[in-house]
Amino acid sequence: MAPASTPRPAPVLSMTERGADTSSKSSIMARESALPTSCPPRLLPLPAAAEYVSVSPSKFGELVKKGLMPQPKRIDRRVAWDRIALDRAIDALPGGDNADDESWADIDAA
Repeated sequence: MAPASTPRPAPVLSMTERGADTSSKSSIMARESALPTSCPPRLLPLPAAAEYVSVSPSKFGELVKKGLMPQPKRIDRRVAWDRIALDRAIDALPGGDNADDESWADIDAA
C-alpha cells in the first residue's frame, strides 16, 4: 500500500497573477485636488512639509523642536505647516547667504 500523500500548499501568486488591478487607476484612488497645479496648498501635513524642506519626517520633527522650523497650525485635531512660514524658516537657516560674498569684488571694481 502506497503512503498517503500530504496535500501541497497552494502556490503564492502575485497580484497580477491573481487578476488584481495593479494599474495606476486601482480601485483605491487618491483624492484629486480641486486646486489648479499653479496654486499649491497653503497648509501641508507632516510628510509633505518634510518633503518641502527636503528632509525626512523625523529630521523635520527635530528641526521643529530646535526652533529652526515653525510650529504647526492646528485645525481641530489636524496639524499642518504653513508653506509660507516654511519658506521664511528656510530663508533664515544658516549658510548659503551670499550677501557677504566678496568673490566678485575685483571684477566689479574693474
